[in-house]
Amino acid sequence: MKSDDIVRYQDELYDHGVKGILTVSYDRGSSLKASEIIGSNEASESLRRADTQRDQSTAIFRACGIHPEHAGEEFPQELIKTESSFKKTFCAIGEIGLDYRDGMPSRELQQIRFEEQLELCMDLKLPAVIHSVHACDDTLRILKKFKGLRSVMHGFSYSAQAAKECIKLGAYIGIGTRILDERARRLPETVREIPVESMLLETDMPFCRQYNAHTSADNRAAAHAAILTDIAEAISAIKHIPGSRIAEITTKNAERVLKG
Repeated sequence: MKSDDIVRYQDELYDHGVKGILTVSYDRGSSLKASEIIGSNEASESLRRADTQRDQSTAIFRACGIHPEHAGEEFPQELIKTESSFKKTFCAIGEIGLDYRDGMPSRELQQIRFEEQLELCMDLKLPAVIHSVHACDDTLRILKKFKGLRSVMHGFSYSAQAAKECIKLGAYIGIGTRILDERARRLPETVREIPVESMLLETDMPFCRQYNAHTSADNRAAAHAAILTDIAEAISAIKHIPGSRIAEITTKNAERVLKG
């Protein structure tokens, strides 16, 4: 996405009531690209111009990291010239974690890369955006080594008990479009069992099927707003709390984990 496109997208998001979004990286290439876009003179000037032209704007938070699918790659350490310069561009490390589905890199390699990046989170005092699939026990075992870590369990799909264990370790539970699936059984139970104060709402766009159901790719901002509203209302129906209150609490949660 070019710098002018970023500013235009911010305008569209703001017009649809979205306060902020988090964009994540998956490999060395996408992490470096994110740094190049925000670090270019053109992008800096466009974003500065947008900030001075209006009082409020949708914030675009960025994370970089090596997804378990790309565990054979190393984190782009060249991005970390200084802690302060890195944190001006990125607010989190992610997506990182473990994915034990067939066809993924070896479990040993994934665990090594995961721990390396969690150590980086601790060193830089940044949160982790964690992807975990069919790897609950190992994910919890590794997270227990990193006391004080801020984290988000992205696209949570484990049991309510596992969610409670994650919360004890300081993690927020990412509730995404799976909650909109009428066939889902485990996630609604998890939502019933954990406090809203430990939840974040997420779209996982453009990878969620609800994206295309709501709108075309030419209107991504509207899709963000619509899907987040749908998720908040689904949680509202389960928790018997107004959707507006769900939105308020989870927005504060997001600010807390991303801004520290």
